[in-house]
Amino acid sequence: MKKLMLILAMLLSLCVSAGEADETFTLVGSLKTRDYIVEMGMQNSTRVYLVKDHSGQNVSGLMAETDFLANYPELYNSVVNSVADDASLYPKKFN
Repeated sequence: MKKLMLILAMLLSLCVSAGEADETFTLVGSLKTRDYIVEMGMQNSTRVYLVKDHSGQNVSGLMAETDFLANYPELYNSVVNSVADDASLYPKKFN
């Protein structure tokens, strides 16, 4: 089971690409849904979110949690109720 989780985490980390976010943040996880990829990060001790399509193009700018909830309520609920991969294995900074 641990090997499967590690493989899944590695595959999901490959989906993470350097996007053109508004500011630098540290990626801490990602969640892939049918329509979107949600990247979750930390910026100055604040949770931030970036929504991308499956081609890697940004659908949103970098958002705080309240903006993410307001703009993408269904995605927010998916993120809150899901377990994302652990990006700490491959921490990255994005500009």
